[in-house]
Amino acid sequence: HIIVPFIPHLYNHEKLVCLGKEGETTVVFKLVDPEERLLKEFQEPTEIPVNPEVETQPSHVELPRVSKGLFDEILGHDDLKTVIVNALNSPRSVNILLVGPPASAKSLFLEAISRCPGAVYTFGESTSKAGLAQLLIDKKPRILIIDEFHNMAREDMAILLGLADGKVVRTKADQTANLQLDTKVFAAANRLKNIPEEVLSRFLKFELPHYTPKQFRQVVIHVLRIEGVETQLAEYIADRMIEAKVMDPRQAKYLSRIAKTPSMVDLIISRLKHPD
Repeated sequence: HIIVPFIPHLYNHEKLVCLGKEGETTVVFKLVDPEERLLKEFQEPTEIPVNPEVETQPSHVELPRVSKGLFDEILGHDDLKTVIVNALNSPRSVNILLVGPPASAKSLFLEAISRCPGAVYTFGESTSKAGLAQLLIDKKPRILIIDEFHNMAREDMAILLGLADGKVVRTKADQTANLQLDTKVFAAANRLKNIPEEVLSRFLKFELPHYTPKQFRQVVIHVLRIEGVETQLAEYIADRMIEAKVMDPRQAKYLSRIAKTPSMVDLIISRLKHPD
C-alpha cells in the first residue's frame, strides 16, 4: 500500500495515476499491473531567464526545399520566381524587396511565400518598434514577410537594420536583451520614397511594373480558372474589367465569387468605384 495524502487520485481501469506538486517540482507516480514496478518521474519546470544577455534562434531544422510550383497561381514573372526560389532555398539569410504599383502581383508573391514553414506575415503600418521587436523575439521566424513596407515608420525600420546582420536588440526598463536570428525578409512596397537608403541597401530590389491590357487579360483568366470559373465567363470578366479600367486581378477574383452570369458581372462592374 502507498499512502500519498496530499495527492489527488485518478483511477483508470487497473491503473492509478497520482499527481502532486512540491514547491516548484512536479512529481508523477504511476501504479500499473502488480508485475510491473512502480515508476517515479520528476519533471522539473524549465527556467526562463528574465533578462537573458543573448538569446539564440532554435537550432536549424532542415526545411523542405521550395520549388517554382509555389508560385503556380502567378502567371509570368518566371525569372523573378527563380530568384525567389533560390533565395528561399539558400542556407544564408537574404532580403528581397518587391517594388511596384498596386495590383502588380507583389502581394501574390508574398502570400505564396507565407505558405513556407517558419514564415510570419505582417503589414508595415500595423507594426510598431516595440511590436516588431517583440514579434521577432517571440516567433523567431525563419521568414519575415512585410506587406506595405512603404507605410512602416522610419524608427520601426531601424530594427531591420540589425536583423539584416542577424541581430535584434530590445531595451526595456533599463534591461537589454540580444537575440541572434537567421531570418530572411521578403517585403513589398508601392514606392521607395520614404524608405531610408541605409534600409534599402539591405535588400535586393526588384520592380514589378503595371500589367498591360494583354497581360492583365491573361492573368485574370489564369487566376479565375484556378478559382473554378468557366473559361467563357473568365474571359468576359477580364474584358469587362479592362473596359472599366479596373486592372486588379484580386478585384476580378472577388467579383467572380459573386457573379455567376454575364449580367451579374455587368451589374457589379457598373457599381464599382473606378480608380481616379
